[in-house]
Amino acid sequence: MQNQTITKEDFSKHYPDDIDWSVLGPTADELRAMETEPERFTFRTLAPQVTEAFWKNKQFDSAQFAKMGEKFCFIKTSLAVEEDEDPMIEDFQVSLDEKLRKNGIGCQIGAGRGSDYYFFDLALVDVDASLEIMKRLAEEYALLKKTWLMFYDTPDKSKFVGLYPESPSPL
Repeated sequence: MQNQTITKEDFSKHYPDDIDWSVLGPTADELRAMETEPERFTFRTLAPQVTEAFWKNKQFDSAQFAKMGEKFCFIKTSLAVEEDEDPMIEDFQVSLDEKLRKNGIGCQIGAGRGSDYYFFDLALVDVDASLEIMKRLAEEYALLKKTWLMFYDTPDKSKFVGLYPESPSPL
């Protein structure tokens, strides 16, 4: 995993946190046409071209979209609240983005939801250093044990890192 530090300004240049986010996802007709419900059906993103390529294509390669050598991945965590938004989740993702940007190792580029999980899309230049931040924040915000870092890249789709030692396999 890459050991590169980028300045906060580099991330802000490529993934500005002060612009309107795009919202993507299947239409109602597309959802009805699917044989099974997708695990994730909403995508809010700063990088729609990356998100759409991941969502719609069977093959994904971070190198096609990387501007600073970043690897695209996501945190997947069980819903703690069935119906409405969980206020802790909003606080978690704000804190996660701030800490990753401050340390020059990544940023949040999107978020979404499915029936059972929240998803936080990330662009990371140092996965190992980012994991330490994610693990601390998962504990601080009391995310459920079913919380993992997972990867966009096709060869890495079956790889995951539990954010808790007792996180079960998501596969």
